[in-house]
Amino acid sequence: MKVYGIILLIIFYAVHTNAQAQPHFPNKKYPAKLFRNPLSTPFSLVGNFGECRPNHFHSGIDIRTDGKENKKIYAIEDGYISRVKIEESGFGNAIYINHASGYTSVYAHLNTFYPALETFIKKKQYASKSWKIDMTFFPDQFWVRKGDFIALSGNTGSSQGPHLHLEIRNALTEAPLNPFAFFNDIQDFTRPVIKQLAVYDGSKSIYEQSPQLFKVNKGLLPKKPIEVQTDKVFVGIEADDYMAIAKGNLGIYEMRLYVDNEWTFAWQMDNISYDITNYLNAHTDYKTRKNKGLWIQLCTQLPNDKLSIYQSANNNHGMIDLSDGQPKDVRIVVYDTKYNSDTISFVLQSKSPANANSCSQVMKAGKKNTFKNEDISFTLQEQALYDDICFKSFIKNSDAPYSHIYQIHYSFVPVHTPFELMLRPKKRNTRSVEKQNSHGANCK
Repeated sequence: MKVYGIILLIIFYAVHTNAQAQPHFPNKKYPAKLFRNPLSTPFSLVGNFGECRPNHFHSGIDIRTDGKENKKIYAIEDGYISRVKIEESGFGNAIYINHASGYTSVYAHLNTFYPALETFIKKKQYASKSWKIDMTFFPDQFWVRKGDFIALSGNTGSSQGPHLHLEIRNALTEAPLNPFAFFNDIQDFTRPVIKQLAVYDGSKSIYEQSPQLFKVNKGLLPKKPIEVQTDKVFVGIEADDYMAIAKGNLGIYEMRLYVDNEWTFAWQMDNISYDITNYLNAHTDYKTRKNKGLWIQLCTQLPNDKLSIYQSANNNHGMIDLSDGQPKDVRIVVYDTKYNSDTISFVLQSKSPANANSCSQVMKAGKKNTFKNEDISFTLQEQALYDDICFKSFIKNSDAPYSHIYQIHYSFVPVHTPFELMLRPKKRNTRSVEKQNSHGANCK
């Protein structure tokens, strides 16, 4: 009987360890008990790290202030105020504190700062004759201790209601980190939920198709194989996380994709720099969001997606190979930061591949693409497209006075970088040309 009990214990430990410590991502070495709650009330959240927002990932946690402003905010650890920023949009009024541990804490949407700092900032505003401020400080100017009062909460900047936006950043790289890794005392026993599965033809660009969508009913999908007319498939999920201390739904922390019981691809929401946060438009199905309002997070990496959140067991980057004609057992598992999980399983089966569509103007992701005809011309740089497109343009309105109104491809295709577009006017503006020539300018 004792031996049987030991075997059960070993099996439980192996399963528990496998769920939490598979070697997809390096183990976090964050000091989990270093920081305190920035408010005097228990944590209550309205947003978490890595949530999908328009054109960016959410970079911190949003802490409720009971729908009120002017709640006292406290330093989460010893350090010095390294920066104060005041702006009309964005973070509004914000304080940045550098800590000896190598992290920076950011407190945003504040109303006012503690008296000594508030007085100093007011003097600088009057001296510069500017309300807008972005100041950095030396370590000996504004030192604070853990638990010191530093500000009053507010609703400034791009805030939709009174709350505190808290970030923890790597002080060296300034990349935001997942704050839940630093607050072990936040409990969470509520699992995330996968709500919908999206299945895509892997032989086509994501922008040249619409996915098959399957509602998930209590973790279940259709028992029959999902048939696809292709020998390559990638998938995506609509999923949300929940917490007892959170109002509404939150973002998923980690996703793992298995094919025939072998781990093949994963992503994890942590360490997402502001420099790459708008690659959210590659991580999600931008076309389906524009057309149907669904946030589908992809279980693959698009060709020109530069996010560092992914791990792949092979060079397929989440693409599922069905070329052998055999059905594939696929499993997707999602986790929150406490490794509560939800799982869906399904079978993919390839039918006869569909005929490939011809395209007269292919624009390739990761390449410079130039288009020019007698009416319009532009160039997309290498980083502009996340996936290939079959480019189209046409005149939408020929009655406009100065030039035709053109449609340049479709609004459901995101462009990562801006580009210059040149249009041919209906009539040559001779006065403008003469004026430019008189100043020695070149006409475009």
